[in-house]
Amino acid sequence: MTAFQPPTPPAGPPAGVCARCRRCCTLAPGEEGLVFPLSQEDVARLDQAHGHARWREQSPNSSELLDMLAKLFPRSPAGLARAFPPGDSHWRLAVRADGRCFFLGGQGCQLTAEQRPAHCRLFPVWRLGNHILPLRVECLAIAEAKDMRGLMKSLDLDVALVKELFARIQRAWGLEEERDT
Repeated sequence: MTAFQPPTPPAGPPAGVCARCRRCCTLAPGEEGLVFPLSQEDVARLDQAHGHARWREQSPNSSELLDMLAKLFPRSPAGLARAFPPGDSHWRLAVRADGRCFFLGGQGCQLTAEQRPAHCRLFPVWRLGNHILPLRVECLAIAEAKDMRGLMKSLDLDVALVKELFARIQRAWGLEEERDT
């Protein structure tokens, strides 16, 4: 197995780890259906800042998407079924013909931290109960981090912010919120 090799970084001044990699913001053909759903709060905030013409697309609640969400939110099957009924659809970030997110520019994401959807700000970190864990994905931030503390620092996250962003997603979709025990 070969080590993860990030895409060629953009020219110009050094950028943060996410701007150097951009893997999670660039999809292979056929992966568009697995783009994380946007909350109504995300849509309203981004519509206000960018209009609604091209940055978002409707996507069906496919079985692949529902399977992915079930793995990410294992304690909320009933909430997921209400929020994403099969046969219905949801809003997601648009993807350009070359697979790049609509908001991905040469120096990384063109959105401010406050404008970004909660799932974008969290990636590749996730919460399960009291645990904050890295997702099992190809990610330069994970590859470069020596430990979880280093990963969080490179992503400009802390435990309180991870909990807040995760709870924002859960509230938006009516899912059971994770509680500290």
